[in-house]
Amino acid sequence: SVWERFGHILILPDQISLHQTQAMAYLNMGKLDQARQNVQLAREKKETLNPDDDLLALIALQTDIEIAAKNYEAAFEFQKSYQLIKDSLQKQNSQQAYRSLLLEYETEAREREIAELEQQNLQKQREQDLLLAGIGIIGLIGAGIIAFFWYRNRQNRQLLTQERELDHMKSRFFTQISHELRTPL
Repeated sequence: SVWERFGHILILPDQISLHQTQAMAYLNMGKLDQARQNVQLAREKKETLNPDDDLLALIALQTDIEIAAKNYEAAFEFQKSYQLIKDSLQKQNSQQAYRSLLLEYETEAREREIAELEQQNLQKQREQDLLLAGIGIIGLIGAGIIAFFWYRNRQNRQLLTQERELDHMKSRFFTQISHELRTPL
């Protein structure tokens, strides 16, 4: 029956579902004019709300009424409008799915880009840390070399001072000895 075909799909506001239920009942009883009127009322109310899959069910019900009335031209017209609305809904759903996938792709691309930028920043930070460590090590080595040469220079100055003092002492010793040798006691 028509109810078994469409009844489980239709979840409409009270007035619309009432007209739809009456239309299916009139169709099953063979009262096609009254079924047409109820479907038309349900469609008008449904179109003012929001055309969607429920509207497709109403159009399909109208098609069944026209087929039962052997009004095949009207049934064909309803079937054409059914197909147009169905195609439109499928196109909208496809576009929405496309937008959703596109948004998901863009989000993933941005996340990848952010991850790459973070990786690059981390790599730059590591390079800067290595550079600073290298500069620090070179600075320590340079300071060590400077300290070594300063210490060595200081030792050389001390040795020179000691050598001069020793030379001066030798000189005084020889001066005194030669003085003592020239002037006897």
